[in-house]
Amino acid sequence: RDRTRHDPGAGTSLRYNITDDLLVKASYEYATRLPRPDEVFGNGVLIQANLELVPEVSHNGNFGLLFDARRNRTLGNLFAELNSFIRDSDRLIVLLGNDRSFTHQNVYRARALGLEAEIRWTLPARWLSLNADGMWIDQRNASPEGPFGDFVGDRIPNRPWLQASWGAKLRFGGFPSSDDTLEPFYNGRYVASFFRGWESQGLRAFKQVVDDQLTHSVGVTWVVRRAFARSTATLEVDNLTDARVFDNFGVQRPGRGFFVKFTAHL
Repeated sequence: RDRTRHDPGAGTSLRYNITDDLLVKASYEYATRLPRPDEVFGNGVLIQANLELVPEVSHNGNFGLLFDARRNRTLGNLFAELNSFIRDSDRLIVLLGNDRSFTHQNVYRARALGLEAEIRWTLPARWLSLNADGMWIDQRNASPEGPFGDFVGDRIPNRPWLQASWGAKLRFGGFPSSDDTLEPFYNGRYVASFFRGWESQGLRAFKQVVDDQLTHSVGVTWVVRRAFARSTATLEVDNLTDARVFDNFGVQRPGRGFFVKFTAHL
């Protein structure tokens, strides 16, 4: 099967510094995304091939604020960003299916509005670092006709619409010896529940849903510095509470896990 396509594209961006640390930015692009090989040919297990899949094209707009204060004696290192975006897509590639198989299909038209936020803060003495980020996206089918016309206005299925992560790290220099550093850390992650199929199809009480997911990870890193080498050892407990977590297929992912990692630079 042979296919040749020519798709134009264009983009532009603008950045303006309000102060040395604060800037506003905006961008626009008309872009084409080629299907990945696994989207066209499947994976030979759950995802079936769809040789009729075509590239998706979209108008993408972004507008945001960015604050970046580095080596500030009062604030330390503080980075914060808030970004809003809009996506107007033709032939959006979406994974759809049932309990037995899935295929990637082109939704004729979809629109998305969203917000992204991120903040990172390290105290001047570097003994504490905090970070958090999150994303909200409202991506809906905008095809009034064709095979997806019955689902116009529905959220695009099998895609999280709200997710966030956060973390903290402590730094104890000179411990347990003068050339060592001990760094305990914590990370959390949340994904809101979402439908695996079109939300208007069937009764909501019996629809397949990937439930809310909240996980926590803790660990500690020990950095050892010597004249001849620098080595690190990390012990981490992932999914500390052994929460039930799932992928986009609704398949349960592994529960609590213990990991040890060693690295050395000679």
